[in-house]
Amino acid sequence: MAYGKLNEQGQLISANTQLDDSFQELSLFEIKDEDGNGTGLFYDFYNEDLTPDTDKIANKEAEILAIESKANKIKAIEILTVTTEAGNVFDANDASRANMNEAITTAITLELTESDWKLADNTIVTVSVDEIREALALGIQAKGAIILG
Repeated sequence: MAYGKLNEQGQLISANTQLDDSFQELSLFEIKDEDGNGTGLFYDFYNEDLTPDTDKIANKEAEILAIESKANKIKAIEILTVTTEAGNVFDANDASRANMNEAITTAITLELTESDWKLADNTIVTVSVDEIREALALGIQAKGAIILG
């Protein structure tokens, strides 16, 4: 087991193979943000010779970036809106796209050409079923762009 002293930024400033009052165990370290604040995430990034394990650091940083990227994509999908050629702004998150599908299916079944719809700004307007189809297609494309982006 290795032991070390850390400075206020959490960087290793001294290392030892013996534990004493001024050293702490070097196994897991908290990942710090750019301001030096703890993130609540921990990882072991030292080799047995107390040198930084650059592969572990790079892998963990890549993992954290991937998690952050996924969280950002989920958030973007949750607040997704699309604008049709008519200028109406539709919510296009997963639930809204499901509602569009239901409205289109109902319109086909009942042979409707228009429907009342609550837009992203909560106004209720009468729109054509074709405009709902357009909004659905735009929403599917926009979600795909977020996922692939």
